[in-house]
Amino acid sequence: MSSESDSATPAPRGGRSRVVIAVVVAIAVFAAAAIAVWQLNSDDENGSASPTTTSSVPSGAPGVPARIVTTAQLRSFAAALGQPVYWAGGRPGARMEYTQTTEGRTFVRYLTGSAAVGDRRPRFVVVATYPQPDAFTRVRAAARANHYEVEQLSDGAIAVTEPRTPKNIHIVAPGRPYQVEVFAPTAAEARSIVLSGAVVPVA
Repeated sequence: MSSESDSATPAPRGGRSRVVIAVVVAIAVFAAAAIAVWQLNSDDENGSASPTTTSSVPSGAPGVPARIVTTAQLRSFAAALGQPVYWAGGRPGARMEYTQTTEGRTFVRYLTGSAAVGDRRPRFVVVATYPQPDAFTRVRAAARANHYEVEQLSDGAIAVTEPRTPKNIHIVAPGRPYQVEVFAPTAAEARSIVLSGAVVPVA
């Protein structure tokens, strides 16, 4: 676990380039992992896939470059952002890496071994939270239209898996304006994490 203090300090205003670099790293990691969140963002009634994500967080939210954080720091970032930040709890032998974009998207990645911050290898569990109005309606419609696998979770939430990317599972719930995505190195691990109920807002 990081030796940093538990006080969370957002990236300075002059550090925009660092935030951009962090976002590029996060995108590269997810691209390598074959993440397909855009395929579940439906903008029309028949649920056809659209590459456009509409954020419910105003542009200009404080960006946070990738950094190792403690649980207390993760809570502080979530409180400052003003929206839920989902994670999979503490995982033995892993350090939490947190990244936040200026669109309010958050990424909690569980680094293991000697992996450094920004490691591009798709070898680590990741829990991402994407602000999206009407997320449940859009994702469910896209899942039905494209015959994706849908599993019922607690509180009315559903887990959606696109067959070509089984390591990535999307979670949405009625009335919640965001979409959560879980990636794991194997499809079995991703499914185990999601179905165990471990993916919750940090509190």
